[in-house]
Amino acid sequence: MTACHFIPLNIHLNQRSATCNSYRGKGVFNAWGNSFPAEEVPFGEVVNLGGVQFALPDFKNHQPDHVEAAAQKVLFPIDCQGNGLGVLCCGEMGNQTLGIKLQSVHSEELSFRCEAGPWLIDPRNPQPPNCLAFSHLHYPGDYELAHLCPALWAFTIALGKCLKTRSLTLGTNPLFHIFAITLLQEIPCDERSRQP
Repeated sequence: MTACHFIPLNIHLNQRSATCNSYRGKGVFNAWGNSFPAEEVPFGEVVNLGGVQFALPDFKNHQPDHVEAAAQKVLFPIDCQGNGLGVLCCGEMGNQTLGIKLQSVHSEELSFRCEAGPWLIDPRNPQPPNCLAFSHLHYPGDYELAHLCPALWAFTIALGKCLKTRSLTLGTNPLFHIFAITLLQEIPCDERSRQP
């Protein structure tokens, strides 16, 4: 297991992804009113995906539960040292990319691109270890279809050096959705980015 620091996102939560079964008609994740099944998403828990641990925010009915990327600057609670970054995310309308800048305590800045896999997948296809797939999609109407299921993806990137970090700044992409961010301490510096 890779040692890590969980980066709190609570003050940056700005979008809703999930609905409970009793009010699935209130979904707003996409333009068609679809949503994740809140009963299955491990909100408020730590999940291990692709060898990386992520701490998801708590779920509150009708409240934002994740971050839609809009140039937020995320301050770390303490100066954390690490040489890799993990992002639990998904892309609306297919794969999406996002620029991220990581700032060190010495004002050094590293820039890289993160890729999110698609939030809707074909449940008949096998998925890689860095994909967390759910059993069904919530539709706004009183019906159920088995053609597509929602999913989250773990993206990891090696920074190439150990860096004492203070904050990170997200790029802007309203189709890029972030559920958790983890600063990694033991990712091999020669490991390539793990992509969906």
